[in-house]
Amino acid sequence: MALRIIGICGSMKPKSSTAFVINYALEAAKEAGAEIDFYDISEHDLPFCDGRDDESTYPPQVHEFKKMIRSSQGVIIGTPEYHNSFTGSLKNALDLFGYDEFEHKMVVIIVVAGGAMCAPNSIIHLRAVMRGVGA
Repeated sequence: MALRIIGICGSMKPKSSTAFVINYALEAAKEAGAEIDFYDISEHDLPFCDGRDDESTYPPQVHEFKKMIRSSQGVIIGTPEYHNSFTGSLKNALDLFGYDEFEHKMVVIIVVAGGAMCAPNSIIHLRAVMRGVGA
């Protein structure tokens, strides 16, 4: 059974550099024998996470996304850096998940940013979120 890896793009920009880098990493994983999936948040109409008691009332695209995460052993999360953190769209998407999807998963964090500082805050913030869901 091959390792399954999903790449999640947190950029809302069409044809983003973030999507390019994630797909580059996924192709390398595929060449090493992994099965891959790519999920671009900008191409899906995810609702805001609203803390509802009955998660079954979320639309089908949320349940399909959760199934993709649960069925993978590894996750590549990519984001551009906006105002010293990762994107709000990615935060909302990650808030739709919990331990059921991420516990004990290996996660790679990729941040695409320019400038001399690179993206230390986005990396730190995403690491904290991933620890919060048990990854």
